[in-house]
Order: sequence, then C-alpha cells, then structure tokens
Amino acid sequence: MISHAIVNEFNTIFAGELSETSTKRRSEKWKCKLTDTLIGEYLITPLTSAKMLKSEGYWMDNCCHDYTRQCEKLEYCIFSIRKRTGERLATLGISNDRGSWSFDQCYGPSNSEVLEEIYEYLDEDEALQFESNPTELYYVAHEVVRLMNSKGNNLIHELASKRMTQKHMPKEIGICHLSFPRRMADLEMKNYFWQLEKDRSNTHLNHVNSKRDQ
Repeated sequence: MISHAIVNEFNTIFAGELSETSTKRRSEKWKCKLTDTLIGEYLITPLTSAKMLKSEGYWMDNCCHDYTRQCEKLEYCIFSIRKRTGERLATLGISNDRGSWSFDQCYGPSNSEVLEEIYEYLDEDEALQFESNPTELYYVAHEVVRLMNSKGNNLIHELASKRMTQKHMPKEIGICHLSFPRRMADLEMKNYFWQLEKDRSNTHLNHVNSKRDQ
C-alpha cells in the first residue's frame, strides 16, 4: 500500500497543477480597445478569449483559433462582424505593428469573399465584362481599423455625442458601446463613407496634378 505521506505529496502536486491550469485558463482573456460597437447596421464584437475564438471558428468554419497566442500578446486582434440580430457575417483580423493596427484579412463563412461584389455586363461590342466593387463590409472592416488607431472614442460615440443628449440615448447602450437610432446611423455612416471616398479621390487627383506640373 502507498503510505499517507506519498499520497499527500501526490495530492499537493496535482492540486498545484490544477491551480496553474485554472489560473492559465482565466488569464486567456485579453483586452481590446473596442468593446461591442455598432457601425451602421453592423455589430462589431471583439473576440477576447480563446473560448470566443474557438466558437467563432466553429460557427464560421475558419481557423481563427490558431491566432490565440498572437491575440494574447496583443500582436493580433480578431472581430466578429454580425447583424444587429447577432447573425455572424464575417471574421475580421487586424495586425499590430509597433502600436499601429493594419487590416490583414476579412472573410465570411468557410472563408468566402465578402469584401468585393463582382458584376457582369455587356459592353458596346457585346463583350462580357467584369467589374468589382467594394461591399459595405469592406468599409466597415476598414472603419474598425481606423477606430483601433484613433486616440479618442469611436465614430459612433463622436456622431452621437454631437447630435444626441443623454436622455435620447436608446436602451442598446447597455449592450453596445454606444448607439443611436437606425435612420440616423444609416445617414451618418453613408455620409461618412461618401466623404471618405471623396477625400481619397481628391488626394489622388492632387497627387497626379502635382506630378504633371513637375
């Protein structure tokens, strides 16, 4: 028979191992600058634990769980892009390079394409042509990157704070970081993206003109 001293020694060892495992599991949750955030009609949920990554990987049929270690070190950040109802639409991954976040990848279920829409049409010669245009998720994904790099609060907070008083804020504020009525969200976001594209076009045009002048 095993003596009581040996049994007690084994119990001490196993108890220590269980305690370390339990502590490790608790520490697998990491921080993210963004909390649950509404961007237009889309709910952006940061995945801040191995359990959340595993769940996202299961429901979206992808390998986002493989990025757990990078996420723990804050070298990478993964978001679940969903409808307001909670339906998962895409998984967004962004990478951290010395404190600056940049877009890495964004895919739908089973790594399907969600950032571009391909249109087919016939030209004047009746030849089949293809044209690709960015989807709303493309702009939403890049807006998440902008928010992660911004020094202040997110865009929704900026817009809402200008146009709404505290008494007008909806009950959704308990779920999301901050939100505002659907029509205002749609209008503000469309205007924002339109202005963003306009600024980019003007910047490109100025660059071309400056080269031409040289």
